[in-house]
Amino acid sequence: MKCVLLLPVFFYCSQLYGQDHRQGSREGRKYLHNVIRILEANYFFAEKVNFKELGVDAYKLVEDTPATTAAYKAVRYLLDHLYEKHSGFLIPDASQQLQEDTGMLIYPTARLIDHAWGYLKLPAYFGPENQLTSWSERMIHEIRSMDSVGVQGWVIDLRENTGGNMFPMIAALSPLLPEGPVLSNRERNGDISTIEINNGCCIEKRKKITNTFFKPSQTYILKKPRLPIAVLIGGKTGSSGEITSIALRSCANVRFFGDPTAGVPTGNRVFMLPDKAMLYIVCSIFSDNNGKMYYGKISPDQTLPEGAAGELVPAEVAEWITGRKPFGKEVNNHL
Repeated sequence: MKCVLLLPVFFYCSQLYGQDHRQGSREGRKYLHNVIRILEANYFFAEKVNFKELGVDAYKLVEDTPATTAAYKAVRYLLDHLYEKHSGFLIPDASQQLQEDTGMLIYPTARLIDHAWGYLKLPAYFGPENQLTSWSERMIHEIRSMDSVGVQGWVIDLRENTGGNMFPMIAALSPLLPEGPVLSNRERNGDISTIEINNGCCIEKRKKITNTFFKPSQTYILKKPRLPIAVLIGGKTGSSGEITSIALRSCANVRFFGDPTAGVPTGNRVFMLPDKAMLYIVCSIFSDNNGKMYYGKISPDQTLPEGAAGELVPAEVAEWITGRKPFGKEVNNHL
């Protein structure tokens, strides 16, 4: 989940005119000490990392060296030796650029293939919060249009979804998801939140707090809610793209095709450091609605032949959908 914390100022400006390396070393050690404290208190896999031992080598990098360069080098050294590869660090200039540049928002696309399959391509979402609803509703509109002509099944393409904000992705697929919990998120202290579908709305429940992060302008109910769903994944499917695939595991008649994912289906938390650098670390892991936890590569149910990964709807996917029947009774899954 996305969360920005402003931390107490443990770091002072280190680029003073005439500072010597000894002063730089002190400032660098303060900076590094602050980062280690954040990791020890918040990093989900902290118990798997010996920060005392790791810190000895990291502190050596800031000895007798100007603070700024050495501190950043030491922080990267720490992150390179963590339990996973989803945590990261951006120096102030890169951090500011990331916050100011939202880039060109890429919208989801859809098409009806052979008058039989509804193909939905869900890209990464790195857009602003105020466009979340319109982005999600564009896909819901496409789902409604194809559902009205009587598709035989759905193909959800996550192969190029590298991550970003997971909430608009889940909201965009809400008509296809079952009512109730589709995901749970566990933090290091044991706190658990759930992501649920409730009458078309997407909500997050954490302890006694309920947050509605998506409310459609008009709730849409599928005419045929239990059609087969094929999900396409691959090596570029990462972070929130992977988390969205976990949510799709809650569907009754689903099968995953392709290649293993990037292997970072974890929740990051952002910490803004006093010099405006950005530290983002893994603070939570996700489970599907059956309680299975995910923290590595997600494997498909069926791999595809070499060359099929570039096809819009590989033959193996079409064959599976054609041979499947709607799961269970034709009932409304949003009741």
